[in-house]
Amino acid sequence: AAPALSGQPGLAALLAGLGDLLARVDLALDQNDRDLALRARSLELASAELVAANERLRANYADLYRLAPVMLQSSDPASRLTEVNDYWLQRLGYARDEVIGRAVGDFLTPDSLAYLREHVFPEFRRTGLSTDVACQMVRKDGALLDVLISAFFERNEHGEPVRSLAAIVDVTERTRIDRLRTALYEISEAAQGADDLPELLRRIHAVIGELLPARNFFVALHDEQARLLRFPYFIDEYDPPPGARRIGAGGLTERVLRTGESLLLTPDSM
Repeated sequence: AAPALSGQPGLAALLAGLGDLLARVDLALDQNDRDLALRARSLELASAELVAANERLRANYADLYRLAPVMLQSSDPASRLTEVNDYWLQRLGYARDEVIGRAVGDFLTPDSLAYLREHVFPEFRRTGLSTDVACQMVRKDGALLDVLISAFFERNEHGEPVRSLAAIVDVTERTRIDRLRTALYEISEAAQGADDLPELLRRIHAVIGELLPARNFFVALHDEQARLLRFPYFIDEYDPPPGARRIGAGGLTERVLRTGESLLLTPDSM
């Protein structure tokens, strides 16, 4: 049959065309293979770059979290700490291994924890956000910090909480200044509204009692001409009010008058 076909007009040209087409197809397939290999390599490089970029981002985020000049803490859905930053540790006086895994409430005063549980946590779990909640935290040495806490919940694709991140601002000094300013204003009001000295001193005692423990409190007046100490106001848990006494008898009150300096008396210095 082949000799018969070979004699047909145009067959040689057709065969030659098919051969050229097959060669072109083969060349195109080779080029496609090379393109696929190049694209695969490009994807590998891109993937490696993305991984590296992601690791750099993680490292940068970790540094940003750790070195932030505000107290930061992360916790799991059970309200146990999973991470805190350096400033958190510095302000509360702990080492990192002393706090990770502990309950968030371990570092709050009982009153603050009760307030959060009753008034803040229900809404926080519902909305996933709370801002500027006033609380008190407890340092390792027992000192209290006045803070404002803002937090949000991170949720998974099912809307379930995964972790929470809280930013905590220490406002202890601001609160102290505000309380002092309020106390001075109240004392000024008392000075203008009191009918007599005993009433004024009672009101001053009440104001100071809001700032610090003042169950024992007295006011001494120095009569320079008579060289006497008088006590127009004297409240003590154990001792009765003393009468006027002459300067020279000694005592802490005379020491303050003599030096002109305030005296902080502690059990160690008595």
